[in-house]
Amino acid sequence: MNPFAKFTLADVEEFNRRTVERKLKKQPISTTATITAAVSEELLKKKTAKLDARPPRKLESEIQSEIEDWLMTQVHQCWWDRKRMDRPTTSRVGVLDFIGSWRGVAFGLEVKQPGEKLSDAQNRESAWLKKSGAVVGVAFSKDDAVAFFKNIDRGLTKPKH
Repeated sequence: MNPFAKFTLADVEEFNRRTVERKLKKQPISTTATITAAVSEELLKKKTAKLDARPPRKLESEIQSEIEDWLMTQVHQCWWDRKRMDRPTTSRVGVLDFIGSWRGVAFGLEVKQPGEKLSDAQNRESAWLKKSGAVVGVAFSKDDAVAFFKNIDRGLTKPKH
């Protein structure tokens, strides 16, 4: 037996009307069309307000390009290879975005959008790099990457030997 069989269409419409009225701070609404329009308008306002409140996010590839452009100005003290995701690759899954040497110190740098975390595969690669003596970091912006390399210069992030 269907447990919903005891409800009529009128019962469902009445329930929906009361729910909408509660959501709209108990403002009386007369027809179903008005209810639908009011709810749609309220949801659209909420969604638009949330979107407007968020700052625009850069793509990971845009952040990587900014970092690579900065590294090009440091070419006299750095060698690196950048893993690209816009082309087919033969790299292992999880290999960090930048692998290289900064003034003789091996490094691995993963670029992420703010709020994102390393995947399990990236955590494994990071651990492997650290175990082999490299300095590993995560950058959410070009400024984070610059700070990472300056910390290597200051000896704040030391490789294991």
